[in-house]
Amino acid sequence: MGTVLLSLGVFLEVNSHAIIMPGEGLPNAIALMHQLKFAKVKVYNDFILIGISLVLALSFTHSLAGVREGTLIAAFLTGRLVNFFTEHANRFVDWMTPAADANN
Repeated sequence: MGTVLLSLGVFLEVNSHAIIMPGEGLPNAIALMHQLKFAKVKVYNDFILIGISLVLALSFTHSLAGVREGTLIAAFLTGRLVNFFTEHANRFVDWMTPAADANN
Protein backbone atom coordinates (compact mmCIF):
# COMPACT_ATOMS: atom_id res chain seq x y z
CA MET A 1 0.00 0.00 0.00
CA GLY A 2 2.88 2.33 0.75
CA THR A 3 4.38 1.86 -2.71
CA VAL A 4 1.01 2.59 -4.35
CA LEU A 5 0.66 5.83 -2.39
CA LEU A 6 4.28 6.77 -3.12
CA SER A 7 3.67 6.16 -6.84
CA LEU A 8 0.52 8.25 -6.79
CA GLY A 9 2.44 11.09 -5.14
CA VAL A 10 5.25 10.87 -7.71
CA PHE A 11 2.66 10.81 -10.52
CA LEU A 12 1.03 13.97 -9.19
CA GLU A 13 4.36 15.68 -8.50
CA VAL A 14 5.84 15.07 -11.95
CA ASN A 15 2.71 15.66 -14.02
CA SER A 16 1.70 18.83 -12.19
CA HIS A 17 4.93 20.52 -13.37
CA ALA A 18 5.32 22.03 -9.91
CA ILE A 19 8.45 21.86 -7.81
CA ILE A 20 9.98 18.41 -8.17
CA MET A 21 12.04 16.74 -5.46
CA PRO A 22 15.56 15.54 -6.39
CA GLY A 23 14.59 11.85 -6.40
CA GLU A 24 12.23 12.51 -9.29
CA GLY A 25 13.97 15.60 -10.69
CA LEU A 26 17.03 13.76 -12.03
CA PRO A 27 15.05 11.05 -13.85
CA ASN A 28 12.60 13.67 -15.10
CA ALA A 29 15.44 15.79 -16.54
CA ILE A 30 17.01 12.75 -18.20
CA ALA A 31 13.64 11.67 -19.61
CA LEU A 32 12.97 15.15 -21.01
CA MET A 33 16.48 15.52 -22.48
CA HIS A 34 16.47 12.15 -24.21
CA GLN A 35 12.71 11.99 -24.94
CA LEU A 36 12.21 8.83 -22.86
CA LYS A 37 9.34 7.74 -20.66
CA PHE A 38 9.75 9.08 -17.13
CA ALA A 39 8.62 5.79 -15.57
CA LYS A 40 11.36 3.76 -17.29
CA VAL A 41 14.09 6.24 -16.35
CA LYS A 42 12.75 6.30 -12.77
CA VAL A 43 13.14 2.51 -12.43
CA TYR A 44 16.72 2.59 -13.75
CA ASN A 45 17.58 5.56 -11.52
CA ASP A 46 16.18 3.84 -8.43
CA PHE A 47 18.19 0.67 -9.08
CA ILE A 48 21.38 2.68 -9.66
CA LEU A 49 20.81 4.47 -6.35
CA ILE A 50 20.23 1.12 -4.62
CA GLY A 51 23.49 -0.17 -6.11
CA ILE A 52 25.36 2.85 -4.79
CA SER A 53 23.80 2.43 -1.35
CA LEU A 54 24.73 -1.28 -1.32
CA VAL A 55 28.36 -0.47 -2.13
CA LEU A 56 28.48 2.23 0.55
CA ALA A 57 26.75 0.02 3.14
CA LEU A 58 29.11 -2.88 2.49
CA SER A 59 32.13 -0.56 2.51
CA PHE A 60 31.37 1.18 5.77
CA THR A 61 29.23 -1.21 7.83
CA HIS A 62 30.18 -4.55 6.27
CA SER A 63 26.49 -5.43 6.13
CA LEU A 64 23.44 -4.62 4.06
CA ALA A 65 22.28 -1.96 6.51
CA GLY A 66 19.16 -0.18 5.33
CA VAL A 67 18.71 -2.07 2.04
CA ARG A 68 16.21 -4.90 2.21
CA GLU A 69 13.36 -6.40 0.23
CA GLY A 70 11.09 -3.38 0.72
CA THR A 71 13.66 -1.14 -0.93
CA LEU A 72 13.86 -3.43 -3.95
CA ILE A 73 10.07 -3.77 -4.20
CA ALA A 74 9.61 0.00 -4.03
CA ALA A 75 12.29 0.59 -6.68
CA PHE A 76 10.79 -2.03 -8.98
CA LEU A 77 7.15 -0.99 -8.62
CA THR A 78 7.20 2.80 -8.23
CA GLY A 79 8.09 3.63 -11.83
CA ARG A 80 5.76 0.98 -13.19
CA LEU A 81 2.84 2.26 -11.12
CA VAL A 82 3.57 5.86 -12.19
CA ASN A 83 3.42 4.62 -15.78
CA PHE A 84 0.10 2.87 -15.02
CA PHE A 85 -1.37 6.05 -13.52
CA THR A 86 -0.11 8.14 -16.45
CA GLU A 87 -1.59 5.81 -19.07
CA HIS A 88 -4.95 5.44 -17.34
CA ALA A 89 -5.47 9.07 -16.31
CA ASN A 90 -4.91 10.92 -19.59
CA ARG A 91 -7.65 13.48 -18.99
CA PHE A 92 -6.31 14.20 -15.51
CA VAL A 93 -2.77 14.65 -16.87
CA ASP A 94 -4.09 17.02 -19.56
CA TRP A 95 -6.00 18.96 -16.91
CA MET A 96 -2.84 19.33 -14.77
CA THR A 97 -0.69 20.50 -17.69
CA PRO A 98 -0.29 24.29 -17.59
CA ALA A 99 -1.65 26.21 -20.58
CA ALA A 100 1.86 27.38 -21.57
CA ASP A 101 3.03 23.73 -21.87
CA ALA A 102 -0.07 22.74 -23.84
CA ASN A 103 0.72 25.25 -26.60
CA ASN A 104 4.29 23.95 -27.10
